[in-house]
Amino acid sequence: RTGYNSHLSFGLSGGMINHREDRNELMLINENDHVFDPIASVMVPNSGFGMYFYTDRYYVGLSVPRLIQNNVMASGIRNTVSTKDWHFYLTSAVVMDASENLKFKPSIMIKEVYGAPLQGEISVQGLVKDFWWIGGAYRTGDAVSAIMGFQLSSQLHFFYSYDYTLSKLNSYSSGSHEVTIGYDFSFKRNRIASPRYF
Repeated sequence: RTGYNSHLSFGLSGGMINHREDRNELMLINENDHVFDPIASVMVPNSGFGMYFYTDRYYVGLSVPRLIQNNVMASGIRNTVSTKDWHFYLTSAVVMDASENLKFKPSIMIKEVYGAPLQGEISVQGLVKDFWWIGGAYRTGDAVSAIMGFQLSSQLHFFYSYDYTLSKLNSYSSGSHEVTIGYDFSFKRNRIASPRYF
């Protein structure tokens, strides 16, 4: 293992988002309403920011995925930057040894956006023999999740999760499934000696 070496990372990303709307199937009361003129496809700019402090056993992160609010209208595109539109994510997790063959990883994420209730998510996962992940999560006022995964090697992992919504949307949705395959690239043979926990 590499011990408890700590790292602090900052990131600022930028790029373009493809925004597409198809208004041709709308049934309008006023067919001449220019607000509903069809818009084929436009590219809009955006960027995000994040900072991440981590060791081999815990991390703390803060991010704002979208810094620019894009409003696409028939009259044109309006890009604005306002902290009231930002979604702030604060997240943290720690890995604890329960026994020689069992580790626990509790984690928490808090989401804050202006004018909306604070939303939190808490999850607990167990890692059996550095191979099998199993756990669950709860998102306030929204959903519960079941999580299962396999650490196939020190670099390759596979995860499956099922979300069941607790809101009124559960009348229209039976839940959602997510499959994740991850690979940690290493260009030095001895760099990854144990599974990545984060």
